[in-house]
Amino acid sequence: MTATVIACISIAGAGLLLIIISIPFFIREKALKKKCSAQTIGHVIKYKRCGGDNNRYYTPVAEFEAEGKTYKAYRHFKSFSKVKVTNSLSDQNFAELVVTSKERLHMQIREGQGGVIHSLVAEKWPIGSEVPIFYNPAKPKQSFVEKVVTVSNVVGIVLLSCGGGLMLLAGIAYFVF
Repeated sequence: MTATVIACISIAGAGLLLIIISIPFFIREKALKKKCSAQTIGHVIKYKRCGGDNNRYYTPVAEFEAEGKTYKAYRHFKSFSKVKVTNSLSDQNFAELVVTSKERLHMQIREGQGGVIHSLVAEKWPIGSEVPIFYNPAKPKQSFVEKVVTVSNVVGIVLLSCGGGLMLLAGIAYFVF
């Protein structure tokens, strides 16, 4: 075997390994959605600060009862983005919060309106408001506000894509060299 063939096999092997590693991430999301089959109503009691200094957002925390005990759950998102719009808009107090169909929290605010983020979340989910809670009947601490959301499939997609890319690269290198 030549060095080129060995290199191509090694690269393809690394790609295959990444693809195999990605499989549990897809299985975990489906299993979690299946386990969190019980539903109840919770009440928003406060807001949890999430993210870093430059990418800070708030999410509602709700309290609910299951099997005679009180639990807390918070709203999960797959990602968060904040867009600062320019002053060319006519509305000086422009601010908008959107939860997309893919469970991404998106905010648009004007420059200098950083403090409005908490109030946008409080407006969408006021203290005391009712929210649906999904939880695992066997482990009620495993709970979600509004929907079961995990980021594990994002990690799985990245690993799967990198693995496929490495295998493709190895195949191209094999035929070119």
